[in-house]
Amino acid sequence: MPSPSINTPLADIREAAVLGAGTMGRGIATSLVNTGIAVTVIDPEATALETARTAIADIFTASVKRGKVTADESKSRQQQISYDTGDDALKTADVIIEAVYENRDLKQKLFKKMDRLGKPGCILASNTSSLSIDDLADVTRHPQNVLGLHFFSPAHIMKLLEIVRGKKTSADTIQRARALGERIGKIPVVVGNCPGFTGNRMYHKYNAQAFHLLEEGAAPEQIDGALKKFGFAMGPLAVGDLSGLDIGWNIRKEKAKLEGIDADAPIVPDMICEAGRFGQKTGKGWYQYHGGDRTPVPDPDAMAIIMAASEKRGIRRREITDKEITERCVFALINEGARLLDEGMVENTADIDTVWTAGYGFPKDKTGPMHYGESIGLNHVTERLQHYYNNGATALKPAPLLEKPVAGGQTFSDLTEHKRKHR
Repeated sequence: MPSPSINTPLADIREAAVLGAGTMGRGIATSLVNTGIAVTVIDPEATALETARTAIADIFTASVKRGKVTADESKSRQQQISYDTGDDALKTADVIIEAVYENRDLKQKLFKKMDRLGKPGCILASNTSSLSIDDLADVTRHPQNVLGLHFFSPAHIMKLLEIVRGKKTSADTIQRARALGERIGKIPVVVGNCPGFTGNRMYHKYNAQAFHLLEEGAAPEQIDGALKKFGFAMGPLAVGDLSGLDIGWNIRKEKAKLEGIDADAPIVPDMICEAGRFGQKTGKGWYQYHGGDRTPVPDPDAMAIIMAASEKRGIRRREITDKEITERCVFALINEGARLLDEGMVENTADIDTVWTAGYGFPKDKTGPMHYGESIGLNHVTERLQHYYNNGATALKPAPLLEKPVAGGQTFSDLTEHKRKHR
């Protein structure tokens, strides 16, 4: 179905409310107000609202310095943002976006309120990066209006927007959300509701291989170096230090609470966090950082923790090649993408590739992980996945879609069509 023009009634969104005055809430509010949408940022803490006001003013000051907006435009747009500890703005908003931290109970409580106070037809959206949209929709009376609007940090800069459809989300709500995304200058991709959605579900597999490789014998700088040679601007461990290792730690703890502990999961990222090493914000993570310098420096203390994790898991460390690092991490992406495609969580491989080039820094000259897999041959990808699986990398068992490629030069479209015919 083609997306509507931003001038259609479906996209007629004049007012928005953002619940949560943290980093994501501020970035989302800025994205919305930059296109003429009046925004109210709601937070029960007045101090959080004042911090948000200052941070958003700083964003606009920087935009003026870079020539992105004029001083008058900056002033006008900031005047379109209100800050409130109360909920009155929920009653008139055309879209309400929840942007609080990842806690299901808190988000469900907010969605009950959003549903109760929101006007008929109001889009009820969550910026969650990991929790089930259906779990949020199920506590409302209007689940057809509920979906995910997963912005990426910093939300006022990053272009990717995952629109997460729930089992009861209406086509009209999805259309309106897509049109809103286009209006605010994002690249919207509609994805299914599953843990991590598309981007983070794949990123979890990519990261997990990096963690396993650490426990098996690699050092952080070797892993990041190999993936930079492949074409990523940064390796996964440096990225983790930049974004904050405590974010993933909190998500893992919430997941364990909901789903139980995965005995096969690497333990080293939790051990790093338990040592108070959260990345650049604490001066230490997988690397150490000196005097406010963001340059990652190899840290013997981090290596000691990594080696302790290997010992705790009974793993005998070994020499690991850059080729193994690149294949295990990148092919994990392709493998999980194949699962998403097979499950109907994405419409096509182009959407997966868009998510990964627009939101996760996959080398643009390789077009995206799925296109890259096809370009080097899906048979080759499957053979290498099977090789690593046979040698103990249990998470790299080839996805059902890749188990039996029939001919060289096949594409994922060929495989999905072949599977459809032989069901």
